Amino acid sequence: MMNTTMDNAPAPLETSVSVTSRNILQIMLQHKWLIVLGAALGLVGGILVYAQKQPVYQSNASILVVKRSSDALPVSGGDPRSSYFEDYVATHLVLIKSPLVVSTAVEKKELKKLKSFANVSDPTGVIIGGLSASRSGGKDDSAPKNIIELSYRGIEPGDTKLVISAVIASYREFLDATYQNVSNNTVQLITNARDILTKDLKQKEDAYRTFRANNPLMWRGPDGTNIHLMRIKELQQKQTGLDSRAEEIRQRILAIQKAKIEGKSPTAILSLATRPFEREAKETAMEKELEATLFPLYLKEKALLQDYGEDHPEVIRVREQIFMTKNYFDKIDTISKRQYDDSSEDATKRIEKKIEAQVEMLKHELALLESSNNALVNVIEEESRKARNLEHIEFQDDSYRADIARTNRVLEQTLKRLEEISLIKDGGFEAKVITEPSIGYKVSPVMTQIVLSGLMLGLVAGMGLAYLLDMADKSFRTPEEIRKRLGLPIVGHIPYLAHTNDPVELLDDSGQPIQIDASLCALHRPNSMEAEAYRSVRTSLYFSTQGERHKVIQVTSPNMSDGKSTLIANLAITIAQSGRRVVLIDADLRRPRVHRMFGLSAKVGLAQLITDVAEIPDVIQKTIIPNLSILPAGPRPSNPAELLTHQRLAEILDVMRDQFDYVLVDTPPLLAVSDPCAVAPRVDGVILTIRVSKNGRPSAERARDILAGLKVHVFGVVVNGVGKQGAMSGYGYEHYEYTYSYTSDYTTTDNDEVQETKLSSNRN
Repeated sequence: MMNTTMDNAPAPLETSVSVTSRNILQIMLQHKWLIVLGAALGLVGGILVYAQKQPVYQSNASILVVKRSSDALPVSGGDPRSSYFEDYVATHLVLIKSPLVVSTAVEKKELKKLKSFANVSDPTGVIIGGLSASRSGGKDDSAPKNIIELSYRGIEPGDTKLVISAVIASYREFLDATYQNVSNNTVQLITNARDILTKDLKQKEDAYRTFRANNPLMWRGPDGTNIHLMRIKELQQKQTGLDSRAEEIRQRILAIQKAKIEGKSPTAILSLATRPFEREAKETAMEKELEATLFPLYLKEKALLQDYGEDHPEVIRVREQIFMTKNYFDKIDTISKRQYDDSSEDATKRIEKKIEAQVEMLKHELALLESSNNALVNVIEEESRKARNLEHIEFQDDSYRADIARTNRVLEQTLKRLEEISLIKDGGFEAKVITEPSIGYKVSPVMTQIVLSGLMLGLVAGMGLAYLLDMADKSFRTPEEIRKRLGLPIVGHIPYLAHTNDPVELLDDSGQPIQIDASLCALHRPNSMEAEAYRSVRTSLYFSTQGERHKVIQVTSPNMSDGKSTLIANLAITIAQSGRRVVLIDADLRRPRVHRMFGLSAKVGLAQLITDVAEIPDVIQKTIIPNLSILPAGPRPSNPAELLTHQRLAEILDVMRDQFDYVLVDTPPLLAVSDPCAVAPRVDGVILTIRVSKNGRPSAERARDILAGLKVHVFGVVVNGVGKQGAMSGYGYEHYEYTYSYTSDYTTTDNDEVQETKLSSNRN
């Protein structure tokens, strides 16, 4: 049995499928009538809007705002007033449009009587809405910044001039009456604040002096730190040294007691009682003295050896001196060690007395150390208490200083502000009109703007409607649109075929009648327009395969009833008529139809060939058309999708490739089942046939995407149903619910048996 996996399946060929979408220009050109209609409606609407709009007039004036104070020019270089103008002109831009200024102008200049406000009870809001104020020059840094450009828009040209003049007059009166009072009030407030701050500062300074008198801060170190903390640190260091020395003495006493218990020699115990560094110091001093004595002799010996050799009297004499020196220090070392190694009875008693004396001395020293340590603890506690007290006083001192410093800063700022206000309390601002208001000129409506805006809105609306209409339209209208949307070449256009259920009866080679499907027009109507269309597909296929033979080509479609079986049968006939050997394989194991079209039996076929139930010579059937053989699907299996993924299928196709010039494979629709996807990677290329229907575009695009995902080579698209009764001229076919209808009734072979019975009776 063959392996049912596809591990050894051939790698898919590089696909020529390219997913393309229509660009905006194509959509606009196709629905250009909508765009033209929208533009026309927008143009007419713009003209109507212009005719109904009320004219608006505008009057302008320019005002120079300057300070009267002496500090208006505080800096030098460039324009010294620019920074100050930036500070106050922004306020005046708001002020001149304020309800206070405008309402005063309405009352004093009786603006209610103007024609523009004949039907308005309070013109203040209307005037504020039409009034605008801005800096001269905008964002231009070189332009003066203290000039206000004032404008007003209204429905009467004469009234605009009167309104803007009244607003300017009211604004100037407001400046004269307000800034003088503001300056005087400000001076009084700042003076009161100065007096309060001065009194507060004096009270704080008096309180600080009293604090310092009662708490003199004389306990600080050279770097300003707390002197008690410095003392505590020093005492703690001394305490650490005493603790270390006391611990050392305790350990020596314990070592002596342990040595006595263990029965060690008195000389060893004495060495423990004596400070280790005493003997070590003596030995170290003797070694240093020996080295200092021998070093010059060694240098002299080396020099004599270089000059005279080994047997020279001077060399011998120097070596005798070195020997005598070493002998002398050895005797001294022996005498020194004898003091600790003397084992005579008198010497032992003397050593024991030395040990006792030494232990007593160590105990006495330990008692002194402990007494000193206790005294240090008391001193550290006293210094800690004093340090805490001093920290509290320092904190209070810092608080007094910071509070006085803050009060001083605020007082200095207050005095400075008072000095500034005193300089300008008789000043304020002055507004001078440098450009008088003019009679209003018409500013709107502008005919070109309104008409062009209407035209543009109409164009946009038309293009938007065209785009929405194109998005909602899910059909193909022309074969060219199919090519552009699918990104695939069109290899043929098949005209609409009037279907008939009556088969065509032909005689085979033995003279027996055979019923052929009426759709095989390339056989029984070879001179018809439909047969010529199929021959055109054959020619395109020859060019697509570049004249090469032994090609395995799959034919599929997005949905059922797209005409794929009719296409592949007629294509097989036309190729066979051209002298090429062709085998047509019916790989539609769910709804096989090819054998019925040619009046053949389907007792055994591809399904039995894949499962090794039959051999290739047993299943291939010849037709009445020379050079054309049929490999039917056979009885329908229960697992068609699994059979088509079998490695045996690839082997069968390879055998067919060697025996025939062209191998055509009919498979189910792509969107109905997964069977075509299992076959596609094993063939040399795919022909996609579609029948353009009312809602057929999404199905065709999904089929295109599936082929692109499989990365198979697509020869092109064959368009079915082109003609006056086809979908291109009125959508003659509805969209099928292909998934349900295509997969139903596949679990039994009753229908096949019925068809076989009918076929046998016809032959008899």
